[in-house]
Amino acid sequence: QSGTLTAPLSKAGTYAVLVNTTKFNDVPSNFWAKGAIDLLLGRNAISGFADGGFHPNATVTRAQFVKMLVLSLGLTVPAQPTSAGFSDVPATAWFAPYVDSAVQAGLVQGINATTFGPSELITREQLAVMVARAMGTYQPSSPQQVAFK
Repeated sequence: QSGTLTAPLSKAGTYAVLVNTTKFNDVPSNFWAKGAIDLLLGRNAISGFADGGFHPNATVTRAQFVKMLVLSLGLTVPAQPTSAGFSDVPATAWFAPYVDSAVQAGLVQGINATTFGPSELITREQLAVMVARAMGTYQPSSPQQVAFK
């Protein structure tokens, strides 16, 4: 607000301050998620749509979410992505570097051994597992035998 930025720096070097002044035409200032949207925007994890909107009520695909997750965590995005072992992730696809990065970080798996499902809508379960893995709290449970009487 004062035009001054103060930041503790632990290493010598050249630093740059980037300011993203994007405003989405469909996110009012009193929108319940505006703070989170602005945080993701500041991390360049989201950019919105060509019409100037964020579309807060839109559905999200697995590819879109993985991109947001990778960028919000500041993970390294490979310049020369691979298919990450999935037949439906061509190395030239816009989402390939993000899938590659998320797989390398152990955040995502495919919907089966050879398919990622980039255009499938992400389920709440899939989203929760990816976020839990990112937080380091994911503990896969082993199936248990339950005896019924």
